[in-house]
Amino acid sequence: MRHPLLSLAAPVLACLAACDPSASTSVDDPSAVVFLALDTHQDMYMDALFQGRVTLDAQGCLRLGSGAGDTVIWPHGYTLDTRGGTLVVKDAQGREVGAVGGSFRFGGGEVTSLDQVNHVSATTRTKAEESCPGRYWFASRSM
Repeated sequence: MRHPLLSLAAPVLACLAACDPSASTSVDDPSAVVFLALDTHQDMYMDALFQGRVTLDAQGCLRLGSGAGDTVIWPHGYTLDTRGGTLVVKDAQGREVGAVGGSFRFGGGEVTSLDQVNHVSATTRTKAEESCPGRYWFASRSM
């Protein structure tokens, strides 16, 4: 269930983030965001480099760049949290990877279908396809 204010706040926040590259995204309830992570650890990763902003779109999905970019699927153990009202992504050890709306640098690779990837449960797959359709970027690690 999404936070009732998310439908009003997300477009405004996305616009603010797009207008100001240094702006971070502020949402009071991280559970209102569609945060996708692998369900199990994997040993092999794609190793393309992403360097840029991760933003929150109107549907509550975390995307590369602005709006129509790939939806990020984070490594197993990554979480979404808040720090002073700003959404932050943390790695499996609890270290901050970056603030949503701000700059990120991590490896990974793009897939056009979740059928191409293991380590994604049926529940996560359905949630991704229903809430965040399009292409997906499987993040591997921060760089």
